[in-house]
Amino acid sequence: MTSQEFTIDFEAIGTQWFITTTKPLAQPVATAINERVRSFEQDYSRFRPESILSRLNNEKLVKNPPKELIDMLRFSIDLFDATDGVFNISVGGLLEQQGYGKHADGQAKLSVDLASDIQLSEDQITIASHVRLDFGGFGKGWLVDSLHKTLNEAGYSEHIINGGGDIMVGDKPERLYIQNPVDPSEVIASIVLRNDALAVSSHLQRQWKNKTGETVHHIIGADIARAVDRSSLIQLTVRASSCLLADSAATILYAVTDVKGIVMAEQLQVEFMRIDEKLQKRASANFFSQNSVGV
Repeated sequence: MTSQEFTIDFEAIGTQWFITTTKPLAQPVATAINERVRSFEQDYSRFRPESILSRLNNEKLVKNPPKELIDMLRFSIDLFDATDGVFNISVGGLLEQQGYGKHADGQAKLSVDLASDIQLSEDQITIASHVRLDFGGFGKGWLVDSLHKTLNEAGYSEHIINGGGDIMVGDKPERLYIQNPVDPSEVIASIVLRNDALAVSSHLQRQWKNKTGETVHHIIGADIARAVDRSSLIQLTVRASSCLLADSAATILYAVTDVKGIVMAEQLQVEFMRIDEKLQKRASANFFSQNSVGV
C-alpha cells in the first residue's frame, strides 16, 4: 500500500488471513472483525461438528435458521440454476467420500435439482436425505465481502483483505502479484485492483490420498461427479466486482472446459487468467485492464 500501513493477521477457515489498512484499526473495529470471522467459521464450517452447517448435513433439518444461512442457500440455488448445475454446494458428500473430512456418508450424492433438495423458509431449512452441503466454493468470498463492508462503514476505505488467496482491495489502487503455482517464491504476473476482487484456485494447493491411495483434490466437476483431472490447467485467477463473485466464478470456471469457461465468464461478467502445466498464461481481454471492473 503506502509506507504507512498496518496489518493484522490470523488463521481462520483453514488458511492464513491478512488485513492491511492505511491507519491503525480502532479496537472496537478489530474486535468486530475478529468476532465476525470466528462466528462465521463456527456456524458454517463443514469441519466443525457443532456448526449449523454440520447439524443441517447430519439431521437434515435446522429450525429457526439465521437469515444469513437462508441468504447463502438462496444464492447457491440461484447460481446452480444459472450455471446448469456446475456450481453445486451438494459436493460435501463426495468430498467426504474422498477423505476430505471425517464424516463419510456412502449414500451421499450430488443434487441434480438444488431447489427441490433444499427447502427454505424463515422457520426452518430441510435438505434431502442424500445431500450433504459444503460452502467451500464461495464461503471465503462471502466473508471477505462482509469484512470489506465493515471496514468501509468504519472509515477504513483504503484496505486490502486477503483470505488465503481470496482478495478484496478497497478505495486505493494496489498492485498485486500472482505467484507461480509450481514455485510460490516466483511472481508470474501482476495486476492493479481498486474496489474489486481477485480469487485464485488451484488443485495443487489441496491434495491428499484417498482410501485406495489415489491422489485427489478438492475441485469437483459437476459433469463427472468426481475430482476433476484437468492436467493442462493448474491455476485459475478470477477478477470480479466482489469477492463473492470472484470466489464463486473461480470454482465454476475451474470445473468446466475452456470453451464453456469463456462463455460462463461472459455471463458472470468476470475476467480470468488460466495457467497451464507449461506455465503458459492465457487471460481474458480485460483481465489486466485497470478499467475492467472496479477502477
